[in-house]
Amino acid sequence: MKRIRKNMILFLVISLITGGIFSEGWSQDRSTKDNPPINEGKAFLDILVARPIGFVVGMLGVSIFISSLPFTIPTRSVDDAANFLIVKPFTFSFYRKFPDESMM
Repeated sequence: MKRIRKNMILFLVISLITGGIFSEGWSQDRSTKDNPPINEGKAFLDILVARPIGFVVGMLGVSIFISSLPFTIPTRSVDDAANFLIVKPFTFSFYRKFPDESMM
């Protein structure tokens, strides 16, 4: 019984020492100049606030686009209105990289 206990304590001590050495190296490897660390607060705001707001704005843009068709058809600016009211908000919500560091 004492032999098992000694071996278990020795194993735990060796694990703590090697874990402490290697975890420091892992933390230094995570953030490099080419791969900066991700700010969790910005990622949280991006996924739970900014993207849903972009979706809602896109849906509002669809309704505004439909109601503005009588004005945009004669001036031949339907493509510009669609790009501004529909494409840009949905691109903001669905096609951006996650997390978008340029947003904040």
